[in-house]
Amino acid sequence: MPLQPPRQEGAKGSSPAKQFARFSALGPKKHLGQNFLVNMGVTAKMTTAADLLKTDVVLEVGPGLGALTRELNARVKKVIAVEKDRNLAAHLAKEFSGVDIIEQDILKFSLETLPLGYKVGASIPFAITSPLIRKLLEATPPDGGPPSRLV
Repeated sequence: MPLQPPRQEGAKGSSPAKQFARFSALGPKKHLGQNFLVNMGVTAKMTTAADLLKTDVVLEVGPGLGALTRELNARVKKVIAVEKDRNLAAHLAKEFSGVDIIEQDILKFSLETLPLGYKVGASIPFAITSPLIRKLLEATPPDGGPPSRLV
């Protein structure tokens, strides 16, 4: 059963995900540069831009509370979600039974487990944007190669 955010007086206008993050151990950690994607309109645009097929394998970087994970999982063959935060990884593992949740720093993650033509979906922390994009675009087979699409 999904975790529910606590009801708080005066929290009108806040999404349930924002309320949940604010009042739980899963709140964003500044030292990790976390900023959770909770706007479902944005996740819908990202999945549309990714041009997803039912046969796709998607690497999701920093799934956070799982807003994009949910959208991806409904549309593709396989989602591999790499989350550095131990608490979030544990939460996601409970929340998504069909998703491979890997608790690891994405910059240390081996791309060789990914098939050629994989896609990437991510709301990347600013601090790792350049090194991550470089890692992905400079990957060569058999290390999974570069992604066919990066959104």
